[in-house]
This record gives sequence, C-alpha cells and structure tokens, in this order.
Amino acid sequence: MRNGDNVDEVYFYGSWEQQRLYFRVMGWDPEDLFQPCHHGGKWALSDPHRLLYCGEGWLDHAMLRSEGAYGLFVEELEGLMARLSPAVLEEAMAETRAALFERLQDEDTAMAMGELHGMVTGLDDAAAVREGIAAGMAAFLADIEVRRSVLAERLALYHGGQP
Repeated sequence: MRNGDNVDEVYFYGSWEQQRLYFRVMGWDPEDLFQPCHHGGKWALSDPHRLLYCGEGWLDHAMLRSEGAYGLFVEELEGLMARLSPAVLEEAMAETRAALFERLQDEDTAMAMGELHGMVTGLDDAAAVREGIAAGMAAFLADIEVRRSVLAERLALYHGGQP
C-alpha cells in the first residue's frame, strides 16, 4: 500500500482457529498509507527491485540479505495482489461504506467526527460528511490501483532478472 511508516506500525496477533494457533497481521495508524517514508527515508533500506517500500526493520534487512526470503516475500506479494483484486476491494469498500453510512444518518453523529472535520473543511451536515467520506474512499481505491500497476511493472522486471 506504500505505508510511509511501517517499521513500528504493523502488529501481529495470535488467534486460535480450528484447534491451532494462527498468526495474523493487524495494521496500525493507517493515515500513513500512500505517504512518503517518515523522516525523509533516512533509515529506509535500498531494495534493488523497489518492491519493498520504506523497509527499515529487522525483517526487511533479512529479506534483502536472503534471495530465498526475498523470493518468499515476492510470492506472498503476488498472492496478496491476486486475492485483493479490484473487484474484491470495491466490494469490501462498498460494505464498509454501507455499514458506516448506516450510522451517519443523524446530524449529531456526523458532526461529532472531530478528526474528519479537522482534515476536510465544508462538512456542514450529515449528507456532506457522507459525500466527503465517499470521495475519500473512491480516492483510496484509485490509489490502490495505481500502486498495483507500479508493483506489477516491478514484479515483471524482477521475474525478468532486471532491477
């Protein structure tokens, strides 16, 4: 997604499912999605294939040192891109929008969204709040597709043996 600050923004949690412990990822502070690397990329690692964005953690170091680990990263990235197709993301966003808008019908609730009002001006009533949120969601989906296109080009170069 191009998270500009992911070294301390991704958390893992365990979940007992079907008599086994599975580990899942929980994103944190999503306001950094599609943002430049924090601190101007001062600690960002150089990835010759430019697939790893703003990586600076120990896991990122390990992936860049090991061709095998990097290959597993690429496989996971490609699988994730396939599973999160534009249609799947649009459906998830539509469900999220419907659930959110169901709760944003009255003026008091819509006007209580202080952080949103601090980011976007002119949201004077519930209809304007819903319209602003819908525009933000559409822009988010468009940003994802731009990122998907960039990653697809870089993956093709990776598989072709080019940096």
